[in-house]
Amino acid sequence: MDLNCFKQLYASTFKPENLLSEFWTSFVYDAEGSLDDWSAMRKGIEENARNQRKVLKEMFDASFPPSEEDARQMEAADRALYVQLMDEYPELLVGNTEKYMWFK
Repeated sequence: MDLNCFKQLYASTFKPENLLSEFWTSFVYDAEGSLDDWSAMRKGIEENARNQRKVLKEMFDASFPPSEEDARQMEAADRALYVQLMDEYPELLVGNTEKYMWFK
């Protein structure tokens, strides 16, 4: 898995301003839309982001090398990226605390 690509995808699920960039603009100019419709749409977009995070977390968990020895043989930059991701997004540590220590 390309960890740089993963980082961009995962980070994008935490940026509601990007996910909803046109949401409020459209709401303001849509005289026919009801507040309930727009609220439901926003909730749907936020739920989609949570679902994407869940799938990406599963991919992240599956991307670890099979053993500590394999982790030590990785390029230093790749090991550093694993550490950086888990430091920036502590939820990625869930279930991976022992593996996190492989990269330290």
